[in-house]
Amino acid sequence: MKGFLRHTIQTAIAEWKYISTSIPILLVLFGGNVGYGILYNYMYSPNIVKKSPIAVVDMSHSKLSSTFIQHLDATEQVNVEYVLSDYAEGEKLVKERKIAGFLYIPKSFSLLGIEDNRSNIMAYGSTLSFLDFLMLQEATTYTLLDFNDMLRPLYVMQLSDKQKFAIANMQRIQVIPTVMYNPTEGYGTYLMPPVMMIILFQTLLICISSSCGNEVETKLLHINKIYPHIQCKGSTIVMGKVVAYTTIYFVFSFFLLGLLPSVFNLPNIGNATTIMALVVPFLFSSSCFALCFLPLYNNSEKPLLFIVFMSIILLFFSGISYPLELMPWYWKIMHYVFPSATAAMAFVKINSMGATLSDIRPEMITLCIQCAVYFIAATFIYNKAIKKKIFSPETTS
Repeated sequence: MKGFLRHTIQTAIAEWKYISTSIPILLVLFGGNVGYGILYNYMYSPNIVKKSPIAVVDMSHSKLSSTFIQHLDATEQVNVEYVLSDYAEGEKLVKERKIAGFLYIPKSFSLLGIEDNRSNIMAYGSTLSFLDFLMLQEATTYTLLDFNDMLRPLYVMQLSDKQKFAIANMQRIQVIPTVMYNPTEGYGTYLMPPVMMIILFQTLLICISSSCGNEVETKLLHINKIYPHIQCKGSTIVMGKVVAYTTIYFVFSFFLLGLLPSVFNLPNIGNATTIMALVVPFLFSSSCFALCFLPLYNNSEKPLLFIVFMSIILLFFSGISYPLELMPWYWKIMHYVFPSATAAMAFVKINSMGATLSDIRPEMITLCIQCAVYFIAATFIYNKAIKKKIFSPETTS
């Protein structure tokens, strides 16, 4: 036991020394965690957009469409800058970035309220500004709901006496909306908490893959560069590396998960102790997960090509951008494979919903299982690599 502990500490020290002298890893640590964390939050710092400039292509030219445009302009989301009669002109204004988007009102809009006539309103916007298009969509939805209330009496007048009597005797449903976790409906409020966990996971994978790639290239473990004659087992190597990266990333976790939410006014109602309890198994399992891919680390650059493009996939597997309950079983399995997916779900529950440790028990159990499984797998892989003499200690000091 003493030998295991001593070799673990020595491996951790060797890894810390290598990290402190490796410029690529230092760039990832500070540029990736600090830089990306600030940049992503800064990009979404408005959180919501109000009074986005839009246009309306009115092909109806009716009193009803004019009323609709007035109601649309009165919403807090958009501001109607132009009323056009040509679709191509609306496209031109969008391309010139004078407006965020435009609505197309067809001729059939003037027939609303007459018998069973219906009409479709189409919204067009540029993907250059997702928040602007979101505001256009919301403003249109709210205006249509308002119009629905205004036109309902016209439809009721066209019903038979028997149908009117049935409607009059129906009990009215009272709807009381309560916005619980995102009162401003801000996109940043919804997106950034899971993204913070994914940034930690991805940069951790990059650092470990770069470090292991260097060892494979030089055929020399970092511990043997400092302690040439030490023969370590796979378990001590894995544990030492995990300790090194967990301690370093615990500091960056405090910055990304604790400091930035307060600076950029993101949800921050979680208990700090609960977040710390989540971060420890998350970093441990993530480090072991990264070490399991040792055979793929032929050099220190190749893994970057795969890891940096995993952001959207990891966000999808987290169950935040797409409900976990609606995923097919084969995609749902991937949620339990990646530590970042489980941790992102747990962090959103804690920091945005005020969950306690008992509330995130399923996620904590999953992370603990991942810690055990990935540690055993990484140990087996390193023992196999040592037997194949992929690494060899220096013979000279």
